[in-house]
Amino acid sequence: MTFAGWMTIILFAVVLTALAMPLGTYMSRVYTGKRVFLSPIFGGPERFLYAVLRVDPKREQDWKSYAKSLLIFSLAGWLLLYLILRTQNAFFVPHALNPLGYHSAPWNVTFNTTSSFLTNTNW
Repeated sequence: MTFAGWMTIILFAVVLTALAMPLGTYMSRVYTGKRVFLSPIFGGPERFLYAVLRVDPKREQDWKSYAKSLLIFSLAGWLLLYLILRTQNAFFVPHALNPLGYHSAPWNVTFNTTSSFLTNTNW
């Protein structure tokens, strides 16, 4: 391995070590509901979203409500990704981003791709 390769590994380890304590403290404060420096920025939108979705942040989620949330979120994500992949040629795409002029894939390929992304399946 070259000198640059070793320096990259060492620099990566030093940066991870330096960030472990501040990020761990921040995450601990967020997960325990304590105020953090981003609370003034994201606190209002978070409370608004809770009100719109009728979520009580003080109440814990049981397995049934978690399963329901997971299924609804997964279905919504699947539908959105399928829609994007099926209609991507209808949107304006600059020639620089699609120089070969590819169009959307057929429905079966899009279905397979969307399902693969959703379930993290690797062929």
